[in-house]
Amino acid sequence: FYAYAQTLVPILAVTLVRGVGFGIVTVMFAALIVELAPPHRRGEALGLLGVAITLPTIFCNALGLWLAGGFGYEVVFLLGGLAPLLGLGMIPWIRSPSPSTEQEEESGAGFFAGLGRAPLRRIFLLFAATTMAAGVVLTFLPLAVPGSGVFSAASALLVVGITTTASRWWAGRFGDRKDPRLLLAPGLITCAIGMVCLPFGGVILLFGALLFGGGFGLLQNATLILMMGRVSKSEYGLGSTLWNAAFDTGTGIGAFSFGFVISAVGFSWSFFICSALLASALILVLLDHSSTQD
Repeated sequence: FYAYAQTLVPILAVTLVRGVGFGIVTVMFAALIVELAPPHRRGEALGLLGVAITLPTIFCNALGLWLAGGFGYEVVFLLGGLAPLLGLGMIPWIRSPSPSTEQEEESGAGFFAGLGRAPLRRIFLLFAATTMAAGVVLTFLPLAVPGSGVFSAASALLVVGITTTASRWWAGRFGDRKDPRLLLAPGLITCAIGMVCLPFGGVILLFGALLFGGGFGLLQNATLILMMGRVSKSEYGLGSTLWNAAFDTGTGIGAFSFGFVISAVGFSWSFFICSALLASALILVLLDHSSTQD
């Protein structure tokens, strides 16, 4: 429908419908993966889910631009609409999980009730702080480091995407063998250091992208494992909803609020402030550790 939507209102309407569908599928994928995967391999399964989500994002953006330039936007929108339909062929092969008991069904909670639980709220806030930084990077790095070539924002974002994918998969394997909370502090520190390096350009830019992407991947999988591990089987949907809400909320807040910060203090100081906010989330790690020790 995008190919035929020539004005703003139809475009927004189509985007709304697409966004609702994408949100439902995204939330249910994580819940379904946790329910279907063996308990001792859930972390790796969630890591592979991250790979399946991130890799197309990395490469299909460039592919879409190439197709649009060579064949027109109609072809891009047609292929973009047909590609999700291929997944329908896999539905019959998904085995049904065992039904929840009546006691488990009664334990389900709503979004705000779940957010009211301190163990879930800590993970929500920690991950939202992380995705806030990601929102700043995705939105403002091309403006902070203009130009093209190897040491460009485009190259840095490619490095971020690849390292995020790899570290998210590795974090899943780690989480199956050890406590995923051990990844929270290293992930935050790595992201914070990478954030400081990004606006400098050159080799430092790519080094910062490597650090930020690696830390972001660690935190994505570690927080998702922890979130899903703190809800009952009947609340896997709640855990996935909270995690995805933290992702979108943090990204939106970062992209919106730091526009004002950048206009006031510039790119370098803004990235430094964002790095400091990331580091401050270590308080949540300490609170979470002390609370679970009690």
